[in-house]
Amino acid sequence: STRQTNPTLQEYFKKSCGLSKVQVIEKVNNGEKSLNQTYNEILKESENDIVVLCHDDLYFDNKGWGYKILDHFRKSNFGIIGVAGSTYLPSSGQWWEDRRKMVGIVNHEHDGKKWESKYSESQGNSIKETILIDGLFIALNKERIKNNFNEDVNGFHFYDLEFCVRNYIENVKIGVITNVRITHKSIGMTNESWETNRKLFVERYKKVLPIKMLKSKDESLKILIMSLNVVNSDFLKIIDDLQKSGHKISVVTDFNNPTTSQIFRNSNIKKYELNEPPGFKMGDGKWFVNTPDGKVVSQPNNLYKLSDINYDLIIVKDTSIVNQSNLLYPEIEKMVINVDESEPILPHHSIKQIISINDVNNFNINDNVYDIVNLSGVTNEKQTIKILSGHSEKGGSTTAFINLTNELNRNGYNCTFYGPHNWHLDKCQSGLINDVKVEPNDVVICHYLKLDERPSAKKVIFSIHEKNLFEIADVKPFWDEVVFLHEGHRNYHNRFQGKYSLIPNLKENLDKKEKIDKDLIAGVIGTIDENKQTHVSIQRALNDGCEKVLIFGSISEPNYYENKVKPLLSDKVIHMGHVDGKQSIYDMIGRVYHSSISEVACLIKDECFTTGTKFFGNEATTHQVSALTNNEIIEKWINIFEI
Repeated sequence: STRQTNPTLQEYFKKSCGLSKVQVIEKVNNGEKSLNQTYNEILKESENDIVVLCHDDLYFDNKGWGYKILDHFRKSNFGIIGVAGSTYLPSSGQWWEDRRKMVGIVNHEHDGKKWESKYSESQGNSIKETILIDGLFIALNKERIKNNFNEDVNGFHFYDLEFCVRNYIENVKIGVITNVRITHKSIGMTNESWETNRKLFVERYKKVLPIKMLKSKDESLKILIMSLNVVNSDFLKIIDDLQKSGHKISVVTDFNNPTTSQIFRNSNIKKYELNEPPGFKMGDGKWFVNTPDGKVVSQPNNLYKLSDINYDLIIVKDTSIVNQSNLLYPEIEKMVINVDESEPILPHHSIKQIISINDVNNFNINDNVYDIVNLSGVTNEKQTIKILSGHSEKGGSTTAFINLTNELNRNGYNCTFYGPHNWHLDKCQSGLINDVKVEPNDVVICHYLKLDERPSAKKVIFSIHEKNLFEIADVKPFWDEVVFLHEGHRNYHNRFQGKYSLIPNLKENLDKKEKIDKDLIAGVIGTIDENKQTHVSIQRALNDGCEKVLIFGSISEPNYYENKVKPLLSDKVIHMGHVDGKQSIYDMIGRVYHSSISEVACLIKDECFTTGTKFFGNEATTHQVSALTNNEIIEKWINIFEI
């Protein structure tokens, strides 16, 4: 599918393929049809069973690639083959969300530069089974697929995931090869239509998402065992049984202990000391670390991440080591053997199973552990996150950062929110911004600040919640990456050309209740000021026949309140003041009116969606409520914390 005919490209495909009697089908399509429609037309017109569907902005780095494609289909029962893909499809539908589940090797070329994107090691002439493949190159056997492309999907996005998932759930084998190398002459970008198709895809497959590739029970696992002391007959038996079952074992413990050293002297397991677990190295004041500011000498007693590690499972003994493993490897699934049951283990999403040391004979690797899992790593201490904001008074951004602080702490991070006002101090782990001290190993999230220089931290992220109140392109950069709330927010700040991510605000923990008897009780929620246009919302509610209008919010502009809002107060229009308990607010009302002049991601709209409250907004509140769960949102933050 291409925007204009290109005979040269057609001839290039024939010659580089290397096969005779190759049929090249070109479809000129400038948006009249979706890519799904176009690809189905190609499948219908194709004379051969083996069909390659590829983008028109790529070239092959090896000649005779057609022979290799044919060979793969002849020697296997795969129905769909690509050059990049993943063994995991998260609930968000963003398949590259967990890079460590990705498979394949693809070259990219842009602005005269060429580089290799290596998602996994080379597989030689074999095929790595996956759930999906990237649409830049799709090779398929028409006799083996169960479904063609879904023409209900419009445009040019999510055609590949839709095609793969529809076939995967009907047991069509999908895989990635690395002996055909491709250079893609563009960088994949998301946009508004991509986001629309993503949401539709997630809704269609919400009953099966997330999808994890399972390892077969006869396939060996890479297992990391971590313990202060493994010299325990029952625990040693576990290690021995796992080895006899063919699993690959690595052990992190105190090998300076003479007994431990003797026990494992002739063992073929990989051994790591407690202060230097896999993927990490202890600073000594001599060797250097690469940072955004160049090479700096490693600090003694600081543990530095050098590489990603790849284990299917971690078996952990001793509470202190459990908590350390959650920080070092937060996404690898863990089975915990609890030695001191009087000392609580901090809850963590990666902990799959907790077994008492007294019940260790019943230890088993159950079927669920054969999930291929997410991988990550931070430091040997609880990673410190410091949120620095130039505004911490009542308001949507302050509430969002309070929620983020609390959620990060629940997920094993040491997060503190610093601001110039006092309102946030009793709502999360917090402090005043004048008291903040940034350390070299901190991750810093800045908001509504203009700093003269980059804080001396491991990573600096700028989280922007504003539009015209804070034009990011006009601020001298002191950050490594910017976080916008959604695609529309990013588009507003399109003059900014630096690195960025899209992460929505966390959702409030609110309940949905029946509101039939409250339909005509309206709420106007938010700070009372000129921007929020409280008086307009009140009048809109009265014009719609509301029996009562309750105003929830503090007064930030007294003159505006006296002149515009106070004259509207009556026995029907009541100012309730600021109310901390949001659930109680939404329990009182059936609808909300919002008339703000400028909004980025209206928190009130999100809360109405959660509580089942009718929302009557305006042009400033057109953003769509994010479909991501809070866990998925936190995972996005964690992904960018890593250097």
